[in-house]
Amino acid sequence: LQVTDALGRVGVAAVDVAVAVPPGGGYLKADPAGGEAMKTPFRVEATEWIGADPGVLPLVYRFTAEVRAARPGGWSGAVLLAEGTRRVLEGAFLPEGNVTVQVVVVDRRGVESPPTSARGGVIIVAASDAAVAGGGDAATAALAQGAMTAAANGDIGGAMQYLAGATAAAASSTAAHAAANRGSGGGAAAAAGGGTPASVRVALLAAVEQVTSLVGIGAAPVLRAAAAAVAAATAGGDG
Repeated sequence: LQVTDALGRVGVAAVDVAVAVPPGGGYLKADPAGGEAMKTPFRVEATEWIGADPGVLPLVYRFTAEVRAARPGGWSGAVLLAEGTRRVLEGAFLPEGNVTVQVVVVDRRGVESPPTSARGGVIIVAASDAAVAGGGDAATAALAQGAMTAAANGDIGGAMQYLAGATAAAASSTAAHAAANRGSGGGAAAAAGGGTPASVRVALLAAVEQVTSLVGIGAAPVLRAAAAAVAAATAGGDG
């Protein structure tokens, strides 16, 4: 800023402004290109990401999965797979659906890169063999237990992965029960979700509560989806 008064005297002031530059230069890989829900281990790697200068290190990698239902009654939503300084995620499990894996890289000042999707595009994750064979309720209960175990161990990423899998399995199972009830002449309440065993609903609800206590409801959209799955499964379910 330069100011000149009536006598021609000049005053000058300057302020240095630092422009935050997000991490960049990298890309994301995810392998394999397809697999079975909550059974195939996926490897996700963020490669060649750099910060603006050494002072912004270490970088934190937030891996997420955007899930789009592949069949009627399926679940769509977002899943936090992991967040931390490790740029490689080994053994990640994905729920059924068409999945886009992404990473956001954050420097120590909190400056974030734009979301970057994995090269190769959408990952096709098929329903598990158990779900295809009609064991959706058992799969839901088992995955809910996995979510609780991971939460008890403080594993946020694992808890979220298992809870997302349980939510997807519950959504598909509820749809299957509704279709069966419609075919057998069940009423509107039964068509909404009847037939889901009470033990499965209890297991999923317990998983929601335990994972919520670990990460907080506001941090995880999948928690709200899981709670909705419980409500859907409860409608018209058996006692």
